[in-house]
Amino acid sequence: MLAGVPCCFHAAIREGAKSPVLAETLARLELQTLPWRALNFSRDAGRSAQSRTEHAAIAAALLARDAEAARAAMQAHVAGAFLALSRTHSA
Repeated sequence: MLAGVPCCFHAAIREGAKSPVLAETLARLELQTLPWRALNFSRDAGRSAQSRTEHAAIAAALLARDAEAARAAMQAHVAGAFLALSRTHSA
C-alpha cells in the first residue's frame, strides 16, 4: 500500500485483464487519481474499510466470471470513491 491506497489490488486487476491497452489505461487512471484517493483515505476514516468491501465484491464477481456483477461492483466502487471525495471536500 502507498499512502493507504490499495495499489496491489489495482495491479492485479490490470494484470488479470490480459489486455495491454486496458492495463495502460488503468495504470494512467490510477496515477491521475492517486492524489485524491490518498486524500480520501487520509481524511475519511471509514473509506479504507468501504474500499476493501468494494474490492471484495469486485474480486468475487471476477472469480465467478460474472461480467455484469463485476461491472456493477466496479461502478459502485468508483461511485463510493467519488462520494467520499465529495464528503472530504465539503467538510
